[in-house]
Parts: sequence; C-alpha cells; structure tokens
Amino acid sequence: MEAVINLLPKQSLAWDAWESPNITELGYGGAAGGGKSRLGCYLAITIAEMYPGSRGAIGRKELKTLRLTTLSTLFEIFAELGYKEGSYKYDAQQGVITFPNKSQIYLLDTAYSPQDPEYTRFGSLELTWAWIDESNETPEKAKSILKTRVGRKNNLGGKEVKTFWLETFNPNKGHVYRDYYQPWKEGTLPSYRAFIRALPGDNPHLPAAYITNLERSDKVTRERLLKGNFEFDDNPQKIMFYEAICDLTRNT
Repeated sequence: MEAVINLLPKQSLAWDAWESPNITELGYGGAAGGGKSRLGCYLAITIAEMYPGSRGAIGRKELKTLRLTTLSTLFEIFAELGYKEGSYKYDAQQGVITFPNKSQIYLLDTAYSPQDPEYTRFGSLELTWAWIDESNETPEKAKSILKTRVGRKNNLGGKEVKTFWLETFNPNKGHVYRDYYQPWKEGTLPSYRAFIRALPGDNPHLPAAYITNLERSDKVTRERLLKGNFEFDDNPQKIMFYEAICDLTRNT
C-alpha cells in the first residue's frame, strides 16, 4: 500500500534518526502537542509494512488509556492512509494487530503489579521494535525489561533488520530526564541514542484554543506541557525549589 505521510519538521528529524543505521534508541517530545503519538503510529505502521513478519510492541502504563488515546490515534491514521476493512486485523481480547504480511503489533501495559514485580509477562516476547508512549509514566524497570525483548526477532526472511526503541514523553525528572534530556543538554548522548525536543510551537496544526488553554493553565502545567521545562519541579519535599535556584543571581 502506497500512502503519503506528511511529517512536521521535528517529526522529520525523528524519521531521519530512525533511518540512520547507527541510532537504535530515540526519545521524542518534551511537551504537549508536539506530535508524539502520531510519530509513533507512523513508524509502527511503516515498520510493519516494510518488514513482513516483524513484531513490535506499543506500551503505556495503563492499557485502558492506551486504547482510548494511542490506539485511537493509530486507527485515525489507518483511515487517513486509506486502509480498508481487511487491511489489518485487530484482536481486542488479545491486544494484537495483525497485518496481511504477518507483521504484528502488541499492545502492552507497563504498570507495576505486585503480582509481577519482575515483569515476567514480558519474558517470552520476541520483538523487532518497541515504543513506549508517555514513557515518563512508565516505571523504569518495566522499560528496562521490555528493552531486553527488542532484537529477538530481527532476522526476517534472511535479512537482518535494525532494532529500534522509541520513547515519547513529557517533561519528568525520572528516567527520561537521565536517559535523554540531561545528556542531550550536556552533549553526552551516546552515539546510538538521539533526542528530538518537540514543543507546541513546533506543530502548526494545533488549534489556537489548545495553546490558549495551556497558557491559562496552572504554573506547573505551563512549565511542563507548554514550555517543555524538564528542570521545573514543584515537589514540596524538595530542599531547594526550582524558582529559588533560578533567582540566585538576583535575590539580595
């Protein structure tokens, strides 16, 4: 199936990273409205169609939220690209999307469960690629375990396909900060990893009302989702607040 995918400039940079033979891990986002979910969906469909028999996974903390948001976007893009009934099969009970060329996409929850603290539910997966949407919400251990499953199904039809790991996220001081934002800011990202920072202003298709609502939100929401500020932290247990640190040179 031939279809035209129209990418935003920041999404194009992410696409270049995916096509690069050296980059196998990509972080994308850092604010609301930067096209995170659509980028992941475009890549998921493209990889499935390009490599028959490939197997990928889309993860999010809550499976219900994944179905209401990420999966909904995926179905919208299927329609936009001209997919008809029978172009793919969705097994809602198993959470699996199957293409005619035998490629599959699994839908996974990444939430911590006391009954499965070691995430053994990921143990038998053999994946070509994986994408965690809103990775800032996913526990770091879930991310680490799932990442070990990628690359176990990359010999497809006698051809070795590049492994690919994608995380899309909003600002957070957890693992996405340590893995992507901080090394990107310091210029110490490893050669196999890339980070593309996308803000609302990078998406000309966003409704003006959406930006207005972000501008009128509380300070925490504005700093995180509008400005993409990874450094902002309003945790009341912090010894030193972000705003006080920024004010050090002016406070008399």
